Amino acid sequence: MKRFVIAILLLAPAAAAAADGPGPKFAAPPTAAKAGDGATVAFAVDRAADVAVWVLDAKGGVVRHLVAGVLGPNAPAPLKADSLAQTLAWDGKDDAGKPAEGGPFSFRVAAGLTPHHAGYPLEKPGESYLDQGIVLGIAARPDGGVYTINHRSIIRQKGYYDIKRYTHDGDYAGTLMPLDSQVDPKNARGVSPLVDATGRPMMVYGSANFALLDYMPANPFMQTPAVRRNGNLLLFSIDAFSWERGATVGLTELLPGGGTPETPYVRVKFKLKGGEKFGNGGTPALVLGDDEKFAYVVGLQHYLGARQMPTFHAVFRVALDGDGTLEPVFGDPAAAGGDDKHLSDPSAIAADGKGRLLIADRGNNRVVVLSAKDASWVGSFPVDGVLWVGASARSGAIYVCSHTTPAAAPDAPAKRRSAAAADPAGEALTRYSPWPDPKAQQQVALANSSRFYKGGQYVAAVDDSADHPRIWLGQNFNSEAMKSPVPELLAFCDDLGDSFSPMRPVQGRPGGSMGWEAFSDPTHRYVTVDGMLIDDQEQRITRPAKTNGTCQMGPDGLFYLMSNAGNIRRYTAKGEEVPFKAIKPGAWVVGREKDGKPVILRELEKGARLMGGVSYKVNEWSVTGQALPNYPSGTTGNERDFTLDREGNIYVKNRACQYHGPMTVDVYDKDGAYLRTAIWEIGDRSYGPRLDAAGNLYFLAGVTGEKGNAPDVFKSVALYQRLFGSIVKFSPRGGALHLMPDDAYEKNFGFPMPKLDLPAQTVSVAAGRGIEHGRKLEGALWWRPGFSVYNAAECHCNGHSFDVDPFGRVYYPDMLSFQIGVLDTNGNTILRLGGYGNRDQRGSYSWVPDAATGALRPPSADQIEASPSPFAQPEFAFAFLNSVAVTERHLFATDTLNQRVTRISLDYAVDQTCQIK
Repeated sequence: MKRFVIAILLLAPAAAAAADGPGPKFAAPPTAAKAGDGATVAFAVDRAADVAVWVLDAKGGVVRHLVAGVLGPNAPAPLKADSLAQTLAWDGKDDAGKPAEGGPFSFRVAAGLTPHHAGYPLEKPGESYLDQGIVLGIAARPDGGVYTINHRSIIRQKGYYDIKRYTHDGDYAGTLMPLDSQVDPKNARGVSPLVDATGRPMMVYGSANFALLDYMPANPFMQTPAVRRNGNLLLFSIDAFSWERGATVGLTELLPGGGTPETPYVRVKFKLKGGEKFGNGGTPALVLGDDEKFAYVVGLQHYLGARQMPTFHAVFRVALDGDGTLEPVFGDPAAAGGDDKHLSDPSAIAADGKGRLLIADRGNNRVVVLSAKDASWVGSFPVDGVLWVGASARSGAIYVCSHTTPAAAPDAPAKRRSAAAADPAGEALTRYSPWPDPKAQQQVALANSSRFYKGGQYVAAVDDSADHPRIWLGQNFNSEAMKSPVPELLAFCDDLGDSFSPMRPVQGRPGGSMGWEAFSDPTHRYVTVDGMLIDDQEQRITRPAKTNGTCQMGPDGLFYLMSNAGNIRRYTAKGEEVPFKAIKPGAWVVGREKDGKPVILRELEKGARLMGGVSYKVNEWSVTGQALPNYPSGTTGNERDFTLDREGNIYVKNRACQYHGPMTVDVYDKDGAYLRTAIWEIGDRSYGPRLDAAGNLYFLAGVTGEKGNAPDVFKSVALYQRLFGSIVKFSPRGGALHLMPDDAYEKNFGFPMPKLDLPAQTVSVAAGRGIEHGRKLEGALWWRPGFSVYNAAECHCNGHSFDVDPFGRVYYPDMLSFQIGVLDTNGNTILRLGGYGNRDQRGSYSWVPDAATGALRPPSADQIEASPSPFAQPEFAFAFLNSVAVTERHLFATDTLNQRVTRISLDYAVDQTCQIK
């Protein structure tokens, strides 16, 4: 996947959930009367608003979703256009078209959809909403505590970075980056030169790591950042990187409360006098000079092409207010050595507070001591397998993290690291007495990180703010390291003088929910998300045996799972597979007949398989066992391109020969028998289908205007024109979004494009390189611009999902605007809700800073009611809004960057029930 940069609006104010001022009221309250086998209901509202009408049974359960929509010239039937007074007839049937049961019945009539925050259903009261992630760097704060640079991998090492604050005692104290929306705008301008129409700054995201801020490294890598005396954080930043051209490396300065200093803004771009290129990894480390005008740097890599990135064997000095030129002050950048003028693969640097610099000379298995005044040689002492070095400015004690293995030859660091990875002895934290007589005094064993993750090791920092130095350790390998003697990814211990205290993990775990995608069932009672099943009627959450990956619950109570390798399988809550009866047992190759119908071509020979489940030369799929044969679009395991109706019929997208090419939407019955093809062509970059009770099909697709759908605020960024798409509605007859000529269609799908004879219109379509014009949209009832998704112009491996309720109201993520949009079944906008915010912004559920320690604490009931938290606005805060699912009562929104699932109550300004008499 190619990397590119897009901009998203920062500090966007929360959109109003309804019009300003008080909501609508009933000018005439609802009244009901019997009429034949059904009844009528009459009501009037005092202003133009959205209304919704249900038929309820004697227990209050919904029998029929009669209508929901915006009153006015385009009011959806059976509402009367251009009228605030309405009289609606009910024919006595339920949503399935059968005579309603369970009377006596009543009408529920509501107006003015007004959502309210209903909390985070997958969190446990009193526990943190935080997931630490692996730790790439730690820097001690002068007032105690640390900053941590963290990474959470989602797909193939892709994921997001953030920077967190912790108090001296290990309590979570807030997220530094991504910014919270309360940061002073003048302190956020350094993040990006782009601003919106109001002058508010805009943040920059990249695609290789889907929520990558522009100051953060392009790929996960370790570093040792530094902190100024005023608490500002200096960290290494790496801009866009490719194997062909090297990386741009520099420093970025961040304020303790988030954002960048208004003046000066430190963003040093490193350069070497010889013009050498930098690699994108290594273990770069930073320490500030006493006057904070200069910084000393080790561990940067030299890019030589073809993934060759050896470490520079030198200590560099750089002026923080200069042009970024790195001046080697000790060692030879291009030549390793083990004498008093050279280094080999240096990995860390520290100041001991006594006028000396300490360098972890990894390739020589020693710690080198230099004068901080002129970087001249002072001495060295041996440390086998040294990885990191730090020191206490108070006592002069030296701390070292190292592999506890015999060292390899200085000229063979790779061999030494390989030997360390194989050695079961692991790693250790060791305290040495101060220079000039450094002797190992005490040690604590650590797990061997390289046994869990190639290249992994600990990052560390010394918090010298209390009587006993506190050594912080972060693990940057993977979750398997949780089995190590260090119980958490981030922990600390104290140097008590004659021993180390036991390791203590940071407070406030366990972590939050990833919540990649949420799906409702056809009845809109249940939601599956993050491996959990939410029964929104009973307010009960369970974990069925088989719900991981893309999972939707069917009307039969079974769980339908689609994998990126193809095939839909279904399971009971206990994990027992339930085969599709119409699928012949065995291993088969499936193709297409000339009318588009899937057909078994041949039995797959034992041990043989098609490439990735599909041939790239012919349109063939493979299926094993009695699963439903299909081939999805992505390769990530985050498929979202199927849905079920109330009868158990399955609507599923299937791709053909062209990778990330156009697809069909095929319909199968509950036994797996092919019924029809509903959509004969639609883009891989579309999302859907979703269905309403009438059988209409909805998609999020790249249909756009000739110049794009992006709002004016984004017009300056050409890329946005192909990231804003539309909601497209087809009738139950289906249709097509024609993206390729007929000859290419048959070559791709294996059958000729059928003549649909449906109403058609000419549209433009967002594509990978821009906007393609002159495409035909056939059979669509309407399309409405307004939603935005991440990377929709390239592919949708990291894509989004949306939902449609039984009324036909569409709930969709507008990720780049941090909002959820709601349309009625005629495409009228009902409302938009939400705004930008990081994980600390939780509306009335926001945590409250502790006045004494600065730690964030869960609020009391009184505090929730009073909303005293500085993070309480916006009410619905999103940073990476990637899916929504709707039930009868609530809207569920997943936010992968903020690691949570938000539950939103679907309330109304007025809501009354009247009996049918």
